[in-house]
Amino acid sequence: MPRTLSAAVLALALFSAPAAAQPGEGADASRRTIAVSGESEIRVQPDEVVLTLGVETFHESLQAAKSDNDARVAAVIRAARARGVPEQRVKTDYFVAEPRYEGNTRDEYRVLGYLVRKSVVVTLGDMAAFEPLLADALTAGATHIHGVDFRSTRLRAHRDSARVLAVNAAREKAQALAGQLGQRLGEPLTIREGFNGWASGYGAGWGGRAGAMANAVQNSADGGGGAPAEGTTSPGQISVRASVSVVFELVPMRAAAAPPRP
Repeated sequence: MPRTLSAAVLALALFSAPAAAQPGEGADASRRTIAVSGESEIRVQPDEVVLTLGVETFHESLQAAKSDNDARVAAVIRAARARGVPEQRVKTDYFVAEPRYEGNTRDEYRVLGYLVRKSVVVTLGDMAAFEPLLADALTAGATHIHGVDFRSTRLRAHRDSARVLAVNAAREKAQALAGQLGQRLGEPLTIREGFNGWASGYGAGWGGRAGAMANAVQNSADGGGGAPAEGTTSPGQISVRASVSVVFELVPMRAAAAPPRP
């Protein structure tokens, strides 16, 4: 066969060959689906609080600034221990010492003194002792409150529960939507987990908490630290949230069930 003719035959064969199946094509491409999301929120009482305090001192002498800072930090630690906090739950977490300068007309800098900063992290399991401990720490020499983080020691269990609620919410939503269109749900084809986390009502700003849209909201029966004593700060609740996205197959209501195999 001449070379030009064989090349033409090869080109015709290539253009005539069926295209390779792409992902999602074929039998699966004919499936009708519905995609929904489910969100849930579980509100639980905290049973633990992590208090991050800062101690800042300043002096013309670096040694004097550091000695003052060390004394204040030691006093804060003693205050925490006096409230029954175990030694392993009181930690120093941050330290920095830096000079402070003053500029003059000759663009030269003169050292005014030295700033020393150190932070103390206290993990408290007694919710009723939170406010008294905070007052004691400030009296002992803490100069900053860097964070108040209310937590639950059963957070993993609450996350699992929130995820189950989110999946159930997605299924219920899909069933309602499909029913309105004369359809029913088939098998779930894909499932993707979205946000899964928690937020405390105490923290940034003046105690404000961000709202959340959820299909399922549940108050946990686990009371955690229990009710606060009269006159103390109420820690509120922790919001444990989860979301999922699910794709279900749609099946017509009139579709008869497949006969059992012999």
